Amino acid sequence: MEVFISIVLNMGLVMKTSMAAYWVTGGPTATPWFSKIMLRNRFFAILANFHISSIDDELNQPEDNRDRLFKVRPLLELCLTKFSKVYSPERDLAIDEATCPFKGRLLFKVYNPNKPN
Repeated sequence: MEVFISIVLNMGLVMKTSMAAYWVTGGPTATPWFSKIMLRNRFFAILANFHISSIDDELNQPEDNRDRLFKVRPLLELCLTKFSKVYSPERDLAIDEATCPFKGRLLFKVYNPNKPN
């Protein structure tokens, strides 16, 4: 599972046009690391069956007050717990936010009247 997660994380660092493009071994845009570490068909088989939450979590969601992030909530809570053990900010902490225009689909709404168009 560590190999699968490392491939997913590296996909975030190396940008390609499609997921299959990561396993191209020839040409100027080749990235042989992906094909050396795991076969493409095995990666897609794991990806198709990889679930963080159980079906019970989905069935127990109330219709009117549904958690839109329930599918990734266990992973999010695990990461927050682990990160808080590793890093504890000092007294002074500055956070700078930037909003990027996004026209994709989101399950939850975020309203920012000052965002760039």
